[in-house]
Amino acid sequence: MNIITVPINQVVPWEKNPRGILKADYEDLKEEIRELGVYKPLIVYQENGRYVVLGGNMRIRALRELGHEEVDISVVEPKSEAEKIKYALSDNDRKGFYEEEKLAELLMPHLEEINLEVYKVDIGESINLKELWEQFGPSQAEDSLEQKITLPDPPQDVLEFAGRFEHIVVEFSGGKDSLLALLWTKNICEKLERPFEARFVETGAEFPDLVSYICRFCKDQKITFRLIMAKQNIVEHYVKKGKWPDTIFRDCQHRFINEVLDSATATPADKTLKIRGGRPEQKVARTPKAAYTTNAQGFHLYAPYYEMPLTEYAELLKKVQPLLWPGYAQGFKRTACWICPFQTPEQWEAMRKYYPPLWEEMRILSQRLKYPRHAGDSTIRRFWRYWNKFR
Repeated sequence: MNIITVPINQVVPWEKNPRGILKADYEDLKEEIRELGVYKPLIVYQENGRYVVLGGNMRIRALRELGHEEVDISVVEPKSEAEKIKYALSDNDRKGFYEEEKLAELLMPHLEEINLEVYKVDIGESINLKELWEQFGPSQAEDSLEQKITLPDPPQDVLEFAGRFEHIVVEFSGGKDSLLALLWTKNICEKLERPFEARFVETGAEFPDLVSYICRFCKDQKITFRLIMAKQNIVEHYVKKGKWPDTIFRDCQHRFINEVLDSATATPADKTLKIRGGRPEQKVARTPKAAYTTNAQGFHLYAPYYEMPLTEYAELLKKVQPLLWPGYAQGFKRTACWICPFQTPEQWEAMRKYYPPLWEEMRILSQRLKYPRHAGDSTIRRFWRYWNKFR
């Protein structure tokens, strides 16, 4: 055992320390140190010229606050992260327990000398790690979204194309096409050995469980995720405006999603590749029909499966079926905002069944907001054909 005394400023806490302490207990700890001093060295390992505490993170904090300039440490040499955890657990381990009656008898002659409120003890049997994991560990339920999906390897020219960019971001909607684009990006960034980030915009009219699903999915797939709030609530905007989004220009998508994502991207546009889902058959008028393009801000946009034949694409969608937003299994066709007037009757019927208050609000808004008119636009006929039945 290598026990030495070092300046306290050479000792730092372990960032991964899993133990906490209540404020009152922490004050008790400081009082113990004032009365008894430090009789037990800290357990540390050496890293980058400093000593990192594995056992005694609360003590080092208390010692600093109490003005100690030096500290005794026991230096260990863990060979792995697992061994660091073992040292930390061992230092804080309590193999036995106090027998209440015997402890009380031991204390009785010294009640005037010992502040009973300062010292806390374990009574009853201690818990082992297996029991702790079963009670407090993350759920390993079958609905985990960590399943590995094998996608076709990207062609070499596509790999080289993506490799030209310093920053890769997935603009994730939670939908089928967007999910495939996200998994494609994860696959390609693993090959390129570089990080990427998924981003989702909360417009203020998302289906109640969608954000939770997206957070779970990214956590289970170990994907860095960022939730971005729109600058203005989309419902508030169009109710104040008194009319629905434009069916041709889709001002809602630009104002509440694309602009928000662009403004939240601090990296240089010419060095940033933004990955999106999407297919030619899904595009509307005045939207570029291409797998790769740049937007007005200069960001590079790429839809990896845009040009894949539809039959092959359908097979890929079957592969990711277990990972899809549960709403699809309930009859929803898209993950778009519940306030969207461009949906199909099947989407509204699913909303009527699973989110009746939102459907009722949509029914009321269908009578209050004006619908933009464009020559040849069939969405207006579909909209009125459905909602006129519920006037």
